[in-house]
Amino acid sequence: MELDCIYRLINTTSEEELSETFTLKLKEIGVHSYAYFHFNSNRAPDIIGTYSEEWVEQYVSCGYEKVDQTVSLCSISTSPFTWSFAKNLSLSQKQRQFWHDAKDNKLDAGFSVPINSSSQSVVGLGCSIVDADEAKWLSKYKKEIFINSNVFHSKRNDITNSPELSIRQFKITSRELECGKWLCAGLTLDQMANKLSISERTVRFHIENLKQKLNVENREQIIVKLISKNIVVP
Repeated sequence: MELDCIYRLINTTSEEELSETFTLKLKEIGVHSYAYFHFNSNRAPDIIGTYSEEWVEQYVSCGYEKVDQTVSLCSISTSPFTWSFAKNLSLSQKQRQFWHDAKDNKLDAGFSVPINSSSQSVVGLGCSIVDADEAKWLSKYKKEIFINSNVFHSKRNDITNSPELSIRQFKITSRELECGKWLCAGLTLDQMANKLSISERTVRFHIENLKQKLNVENREQIIVKLISKNIVVP
């Protein structure tokens, strides 16, 4: 198994670079299109990759993650499996409709890769291939695709949960960050002003900027957003 791609994935510094590196690797081994998915009941579906936007929108709007057997199998399996195997387990009318719609979107032959995650989440990778001999293809690349997919998932978590990345993403200034940290610590505007040796009016100005940049409506939501993005550790 080639290790170059694994090293490149590990050394990426942005989500864009990570996705480009991963996409190139999948193309090299014959993957036509793919979708990395992360389903958690506590948040909106997270689906990225090279599937068409129309199909992803249809998938989410129809709630297909609830009948897609590849998702169910990713929650219990520890090894990649072919879509043919998943189709044989699809007995309900809605499950058959799902596979019919997938075929209409040129997603007929392929395989899925379970990815290690927390017990509350289902994470995996779906890959379509042009070669219809799924078993033969998977036999050749099974170990390679499994390791690369899990490295991609781990690195993406590191990048997206990086406080520095979130600060750059929201364009938060150092003074706004200071005000945000003291806000999370429970200080009032007057207490923050004394702590930072600035006027209460200036503190209010920085807090208002934080609301706009974080796209929230009040101070409580600022706290939630800063903590959820790991910008501030409680």
